[in-house]
Amino acid sequence: MREEERLLARRRLDKELRFYRRAGKEKNPALELLRTVRQVLGVPVSEVARKAGVNRSVVFRHEESEARMTISLRAMNRIANAMDCKVVYAVIPRDGGTLEEMAERRKWEKVLGVRGQGVLRAGAEEMCPGCGAGMGGDDSQVSKTRPGGTHSWR
Repeated sequence: MREEERLLARRRLDKELRFYRRAGKEKNPALELLRTVRQVLGVPVSEVARKAGVNRSVVFRHEESEARMTISLRAMNRIANAMDCKVVYAVIPRDGGTLEEMAERRKWEKVLGVRGQGVLRAGAEEMCPGCGAGMGGDDSQVSKTRPGGTHSWR
């Protein structure tokens, strides 16, 4: 994938994942969802088992494996479908930022040889390692001229 295509794909994904990033800020956003959803909907285990084509013990085993985070997506989807629900998941940056921010940070870490050490992130503000321009915690555009030209974040 060329860099231009990656940029467009990241922007599209960032837009699609914005609600997941918000949910990801919760401490345990998806802990025991199958059991919780089943209980709040008032769906008996026997009904879920019948619709999924399995025994009740299998439903309980899947709920337990989800709590241990060892459940497969196939099994989770099977139980969710039996409750007339669907599984939706996402992969988001741990820090709650965007993929675009993460890609930019990774690029600078690679240039500086400090990959994976998180040195380019200080609280809610990011700094350009090349010139010290701050990106700030908001979505404002920050530009700064440095030797060799002008650059801007985002």
